[in-house]
Amino acid sequence: MKCPMCEMSFKGETCVTGDDAAPEDGDCSVCGHCGTIFLYDAGRPRLPTEAEADDLARDTNTMNTLSRMQAAIIFARTGIAPPKGIDAVSVVIQSVENN
Repeated sequence: MKCPMCEMSFKGETCVTGDDAAPEDGDCSVCGHCGTIFLYDAGRPRLPTEAEADDLARDTNTMNTLSRMQAAIIFARTGIAPPKGIDAVSVVIQSVENN
């Protein structure tokens, strides 16, 4: 599989709840390379639609988890914490606008 934004290949997923669960259609994840939020559809990653991005933005629990994952990815790749004001909501919107 490939990230729908950066096209980095990946072989598997890690469930953030610690369960041994495979992603299902509609589940969201974050690319471990670029930090883009994506959804699974028919077992393949894809960028969210505008409506899906809006739904994600309203789900504060999911967005908090995704934001922490993105911050960890950014820190691991650069050693720099993301600036204040950069959050998962803006990344979801940017991903949708750039596709």
